[in-house]
Amino acid sequence: MVPDMDDLGRPDVPRYIQLANLIRRRIDDGTYPPGGRIPSEVTFVQETGFARDTVRKAVNLLVEENRLYIVRGLGTFVGPRPDLCPSAWYRASARSASRPGDVREATGWLRLVTGRPAAR
Repeated sequence: MVPDMDDLGRPDVPRYIQLANLIRRRIDDGTYPPGGRIPSEVTFVQETGFARDTVRKAVNLLVEENRLYIVRGLGTFVGPRPDLCPSAWYRASARSASRPGDVREATGWLRLVTGRPAAR
């Protein structure tokens, strides 16, 4: 698969910036939807040919920008960490709870991410 960024492979742009730009574009165009999991470091290494440390640095840059968050053992997800902005998470949970059973799933996820049960 050929990456879809204009500056990918340009020697004047650091590789971690190139990859961060690629991930930003995929977030913006909906390839990686809000709350969705992005591919693993290994997948990015295979796709781009960049070193794993480079991939990690790109992901950490986007975490610092609050575009991604990491849940240890589960992966890296799009959006701000739910425990840093609980009101946004509760609104998203309410929207996703429009079908039977979704409330249980949303509150379980919130407990997993924050370590505490959802407010009732």
